[in-house]
Formats: sequence, structure tokens, C-alpha cells
Amino acid sequence: MISRQKSLEIESELGFIPAFLIAASDTPLVLENLWQQMQICYVNNPLPVLFKEKLFAYLSRYCSVAYCIICHSCEARSLGMQSKAILELLETPTPTAKNIEEELNAVPSLSEEIWLEADWEGEKAIFSCAIFMFLHPNIVGGGAIAATVGSQLKRMLGSENYNNLMAFLGYIKTCHLWVEAHPQLAYQLDKPAYDRIGMLFVEEPRLADFFRNYSDRVREESYSREEQLLAEFTQNLQALEELQQKNQALETLIEARSMATISLDNNGNVKAWSQAAERMFGWSPQEVLDRPLAIVPENQQQEFWTMFATTLQGGIVASADLTSIPNKNTQSEVSPSPDTYEIRLWTAPVHDSEGNICGIMALIADITDHKQSEERLRLLESVVVNANDAILITEAEPINYPGPRILYVNEAFSRMTGYSAEEVLGKSPRLLQGPKTDRAKLDKLRTALERWEPVEVDLMNYRKNGTQFWVELSITPVANEKGWYTHWISIQREIDERKWTEEEYQRLLADEQAARRAAEEASRAKDEFLAIVSHELRSPLSSILGWSRLLSTRNFDEGITVRALEIIERNARVQAQRLDDLADISRTIRGTLRLNVNQVNLISVVEAALKIVAEQASYKAIALDVVFPQIEEQKYTEARAQFNSQSSSPPLWVLGDAVRLQQIVWNLIDNAIKFTPSGGRVEVRLEQSDHHATLRVSDTGIGINPEMLPSIFERFRQADSSMTKLQGKLGLGLAIVRNLVELHGGTVGVESPGENQGATFTVQMPLLPLSVATNQWARGDENDTDTSFELETSAQLSPTACLLPNSYLDSLRVLVVDDEADVREFIRIALKQCGAIAVVASSAQEALQALTQDNFDVLVSDIGMPGENGYSLIRKLRAMEAKQNKNSQIQAIALTAYTRLEEQDRAIAAGFQIHLSKPVDPGILLTTIASFVCK
Repeated sequence: MISRQKSLEIESELGFIPAFLIAASDTPLVLENLWQQMQICYVNNPLPVLFKEKLFAYLSRYCSVAYCIICHSCEARSLGMQSKAILELLETPTPTAKNIEEELNAVPSLSEEIWLEADWEGEKAIFSCAIFMFLHPNIVGGGAIAATVGSQLKRMLGSENYNNLMAFLGYIKTCHLWVEAHPQLAYQLDKPAYDRIGMLFVEEPRLADFFRNYSDRVREESYSREEQLLAEFTQNLQALEELQQKNQALETLIEARSMATISLDNNGNVKAWSQAAERMFGWSPQEVLDRPLAIVPENQQQEFWTMFATTLQGGIVASADLTSIPNKNTQSEVSPSPDTYEIRLWTAPVHDSEGNICGIMALIADITDHKQSEERLRLLESVVVNANDAILITEAEPINYPGPRILYVNEAFSRMTGYSAEEVLGKSPRLLQGPKTDRAKLDKLRTALERWEPVEVDLMNYRKNGTQFWVELSITPVANEKGWYTHWISIQREIDERKWTEEEYQRLLADEQAARRAAEEASRAKDEFLAIVSHELRSPLSSILGWSRLLSTRNFDEGITVRALEIIERNARVQAQRLDDLADISRTIRGTLRLNVNQVNLISVVEAALKIVAEQASYKAIALDVVFPQIEEQKYTEARAQFNSQSSSPPLWVLGDAVRLQQIVWNLIDNAIKFTPSGGRVEVRLEQSDHHATLRVSDTGIGINPEMLPSIFERFRQADSSMTKLQGKLGLGLAIVRNLVELHGGTVGVESPGENQGATFTVQMPLLPLSVATNQWARGDENDTDTSFELETSAQLSPTACLLPNSYLDSLRVLVVDDEADVREFIRIALKQCGAIAVVASSAQEALQALTQDNFDVLVSDIGMPGENGYSLIRKLRAMEAKQNKNSQIQAIALTAYTRLEEQDRAIAAGFQIHLSKPVDPGILLTTIASFVCK
């Protein structure tokens, strides 16, 4: 038991009683000795405090009990050393005799006081030297080395610092012996260690594994040190034996490689001639001994003797690649040009016992095959470097993620992809892949690579700048002489043009097939339509002819006569309407349908159409609901007051043909009434938004089959031919509606939940600006026709010719493309008088150049131009916009003399917004452009 007095003394010094001292509590004398040594060599030792704890913790790796290493690791943490740094310290390899000299050279000679400072630059070297001296005296052969290290360390540190270091190392040895004699010692008895061990494990969990496997580490460290020092100890013993074996090994090597050796005296005469030299040159020793060496052609003699003099005078080894003279045994009349060798010649000095050069040893190797291989490699390298195809060489594995690393790329790869060699070396070829790279083809590649099979695929790759390109990819495995696959070689050929041609062919083929199907469908539809036309035209004629003959051959009373005349008149009107429909469709197909464009009050148009159908709705007891928009009347009131106008309620102005607009509205309402059973309901709703007027015609009638909705507006297409017959219609009304709406710059659509659930037709048209509409209405010019568009000549417009105000298209930039100068000039002047900025181009090439140099809002382009046509122009424009990631497209109008429906569909599919037929009506063209402004 430690006495009360000694306990107080230790606790006052340390703050606790270490388990290390508690183990000696039963032997007061031993306790006193241990305590005094601890005070002198450890506690009061002037060495840097953290240095002592780090050195104690590190050297405790060689103590078989974990008590010391844990306690001093915890103490180092309390002094500010991070847990990760403590683990790195404990795992640092032990210094060896080979690297200890470098550590010593790193220690500067400074005063004894300098080292007492923390983090001194030479502390690392002293740390390594101290470890070396602590460990090596215990191993056979290590004492002398440690003594040398100690003397050098003492000279640099000074006696005082050196003695303090040695005393500390001695104390550590004492501690290890004492602890190993008391293996029951545990760090839990030392309060500082117990308090800090948890912090170490939280900050660096790997320390827990280090301490847990402590015993195994101690055993491994001991074995490792003993093996290392024994290896160093026996190294010198082996040196002599190795030296004796070198000559024999060298001779064996020279013979095995068929290298000729020739000994020369200082005059260049042959003194020794090996068997390999005899085989190489064909001369026996008797033919060459004591004669000047002559194994190279005359034109290389000077180079050989220069080598000879360099070695003889300078005592250095010289070498050169030369051509040998022909082998004597291959010279004959049959073979006037005997074989020669490509040789590599070395000359080395031979010294006598006094160190003087007494001769020259020549070593000659046949490198003919090597030279030929080098030439083949140079040729292959030239082919690879200068190839137009991209060539990559990669490692063989891993096949799966992250993929084999790139080892080589040629210049063509950099040109093709934009990546330099430095940017891709060491990375996976997968960096060339992107979102549109075909996953199925990548799976095919992976399957072939896993089987070590060559593979070829066409693949979409990505350049460094993100652009896509197609390559024809060929990958082949490369094996070494043992048959093991070591590399992959990949050849990539860019095939963008070929792919574009293939895609264009497929597109043209698809277009041709679609056109054929469309033609067949159109032919079928026309046949069906002609049958309906024949029936529907003959039906009213039957009534007209029948009643006409009856009236001309018989006398009827007044009632029957009046009724007969009404029937004749009604059927004549039906006949006229059907003929008008056919005429409108014919004009639409030919592109000759013309509009008399004015500023039109859409409310008046709807009201006029309603008057026509009111009687029909009343006859079928159909409720006809009408809803007009709540227009901002205040603005119109102010304008009306300004012009002293007496006009009625505020109108809703659009640009259009009043007659055709009424035809649209009447057709939709008439359809709704005809297809709604008696007692049903039809609603006509007119709405206003910022830039558009929307007309909705809804009914509770027979509805439309959802399968027919996409084709309901097509020509020669009826939802039900029997229903058409039942209602007495040709089925052309909706086709006419669509064409008239589009000519006014609007859109039309239809919705229906299904059969017997009603339908809703919606027409949307661009409105005139409020200021323009209010101006005319306020003057009372609601039916003014002076603003009609009248073209006097193809290139001259009167100041009032444009129905739009001069500023309405102000600053709108329009690019006009046509190979006809008169057409370009006519459109340019028309646009200019309406306030637009028009730029003209005579070809697609000029247009593309203008598009790259300036921004435009609208493109008006002819289709049939020589060279590159309008379809090619619009495709390139849309491709440019997609590449530049533009949020909005240039609105495009196609002008063409081709009026077939297929040409219109083709223009829309190519990228145009609308198709107009030549000769183009200026009013329609400007109205269409104005609709783009509204949108």
C-alpha cells in the first residue's frame, strides 16, 4: 500500500497515481526508485513535452502490454495532437539503416536551446534517429550502426540535449520491462487515459481496431525488425559470393545472347576471338589474332576508331550502331551481295593490376531483327499517328464500370472529339457517351468484350463541346505472347454524312409510303365523295323537275301551287348552297380563294348569322343561348365622345372578310342546330382576351365518335355518310370552315365526350389593337370599306393601300426570300408601308447568311427556287435554332405555286407555320403576318 505521504507527493506532481506505480505499492524501495526515475527522466526532462509523448507512444508498439501505448496516445491528444495524426504516427514504418543517413543529413547544426521549441524543423529526423537507436542494439549486427548514429546525433545536438534524450530512452526501456512483468496493468486505472480514450475512438474509429489487434501487431513488428536487420547483416556476407558469380553469369549471358567478344591491345590488334565472333563473321581465331580489327565496312572505319580512341584515352565505355562486313562464309559468285548484320558495338577499357588501361574489350550484338522490328514499329506508329480514323488503345479491364483506362489516342481522335490526349489519358472511353447513345448497342459492345471477341457497331458519341457525331466503331482485343489479353484497340471513323444520307433515305422512303397511302386514301375518299355529290345534287333536282312538270301539265288549286313553288325554291337554294360549297373547296385546293379584307365587327357578324338560323332553331324547338363578352366600354366611351359618335354598343374588331366570317359562324351554328334533336340546346359564346377573340358553339346533339375527331375537318371525309344523307349535306362545311379560319390567321378545334353527348367547336382569331379599332368605331365607320387592300401594280402601293396602320408592324423584322426580283420588291414595299423592316434574299444561301448575321421575327420564303429550295432552307433554320437552344422560333410562311394539298402538308411538316399559294394576295399575306404579331 502506498503511504499517505507518497500518495500526496505523486498526486501533487501528476494529479493522479498511475497504475504503473500502484503495481509497486507492496515494495516501497522499488516504488521510490521508479518514482525518482519518472521525475528525473520523464516528468522534469526538458525535452519538448509533445515530443516525449509521441516518442513514448510510438516506441510502445514494441511493448507486449497495451498499457503504455494507450496512456501516452491519450496524453498526446490532451496536448492538442489530432486523433487521425496519432494513428498515422503509430502506423509509420520503422526507420532502417538505409534511410537513416538521409534523416541525419536533414538535421541542421543548431544551438542546444533551439530544439526545446515546439515543431522544430529537425524534430522529425531526431525522432527517427531516436527510434533507430532504441531498437537496434537489441539485434545482432545493429549495435555498431546505432553507435555511429548516436555519435553523429550527439555532435549535432550537443551533450546536454543528447544526454536528456538518452535518459528518456532508458526510462522507456525500464517502463516496458516493468509493464511486461505486470501484464495485469490496464489504462482504466489511469484517470486521464480513461477520460480521453472515448474521444480518440469517436474522432478516429480505426484507433479502436489498432489497439484491439495490438498483440498481433507487436509480434509482427518484432519479426519484421529481426528479418530486416538480419537481411542487412548478411548483405555484406553475400556481396563477395555475388561478385564471384557475376563474371560467370556475365559470360553465360553473353553466350546465351550470341554476343561476340573480342579483346584488343592498345594498338587495336586482336588478342582474343570468341566462338560467337567466329560464327558471326566466319573467321577462325588463327585468321584474325594479332591483326588489326576490321569488322565494319570502310565507310564506318573512322567511327569505329573514334570509339576505340575515346575508350582508350578516356577510360569510358562507348557504343554505336554499325553495319558489319559480310560473313566470309556467305560470299560466293552465286551471291555477289552477301548478307550483312546490323550490330551494336560496345568498347570498354581493360585495366592491369596497377589500374592502367592495357587493352580494349569489344562486345558485339546482332541487332538485325531488333532494327527490323524498330522499323516496323516506326512504320506502324506513322500509320497510327497520321491515320484519318481515331485510334484508341486501352487497358483490357475492367469491362464494367468505370471501364478500362485510355493509354493512347492519336491526333485524329483529338481532331474528331475536341479532347487533347492529356485530357483523356487515364480516363474511360465512356466519357464520349451521352443521353442519345444507344443503350442496346452499348449492351452489344459489353457482351462482346466480356467474351474477348472483336465487335463493330455504329454509335452516337459526343464531342467535348457537347455536339453529337456518329462513328463506325471497331474494337479488337490484343493478346501477348502467352495468349493473355492485355489491351483493346479501338478504331473510330466519323460517319455523320453517311448517317445523314441513310436517315434522309429513310425519311424520303417514309414520305413516299405516306404519300402513297394518302393518295390511295384520297382516291377512295374522292370516289365516296363523288357518289355522295351525285346523290345530293340529284335529290333536289328530282323535286324541282317533278314539281315543275306537274305544274306545267296539270292545274292545281292555289294552296298546292304555292306549296309546290316553295318546294322548288327551297331545293334550288339547297342546290345553290351545295354548288357554292364545291366552288369554295375547289378554290381552296387551287389556292385561289380570295378575301376582301376589312376591319370587321365580330359581334355584328355573329348577330347576322343568328338572324339567319333563328327560324330554323325555333322550328325544332331548340333553345338558342347567346353570350357576348363584357368589353371595357369605358375606353370606347372616351373615344366616342372625342369623335362625337352616335354608334351603338362597343364592337369587337378583327381583320377579315365580313362575308366569309359570317359563312364560318353560320356554318357552325347551322351544323349545331341540324345535329341537335328537337328540344335540345345550342349555345353561342363570344369571348375576348388580350389579343384574341374566341367563338364557342356548343350543342347537346348527337356528338362525335372520338376516333373521328382528328379528321373531322378534312376534305372528302364524313363522320357518317348515312347521317350526311339524313341531314341533306355534302360534309364539306367543316373543311371550308377550317380553311377560312386559317386564311384569317386563326385556329379552329372541336371537342366531344362521345356519341350522343354533344360537341363544342372553338374558333380563335387575332384581334385588332384597341387603339386602331376604337379609332374607326368612334368615327362611326363600322362598315367602312375604304380600308380594303387594293393593289394597283406589283411594286407600287398607294399610301392608303395597307389595311394596317403604318405603325402596326413597326420594328417587325421580316426576311423575304424569292428568286424572282419583282416578287421580292412587291412584298418588301407592302411590308415597308405597314411599318415593318424587310430584308430580301434571292437564294437560300443568301438567306442563311442573313440569318446568321441578324435576328428576324418572320421568314417569308418561296419554295421552288433553283439550287437549294425552301424546304432545305427551313430545315437548316430549324436545325440552327435547335443547336442554339433558342426558346422561340422564327415564324415562317411558305409561298409556292404548287397548290396541291400534299404540298401544303409538306410545308407544315418541314417547319413552316403556314402555306400560301402564288400569286399571293397582299391582304392575306399581311393579315397572316399580323396574326403572328398578335400571337
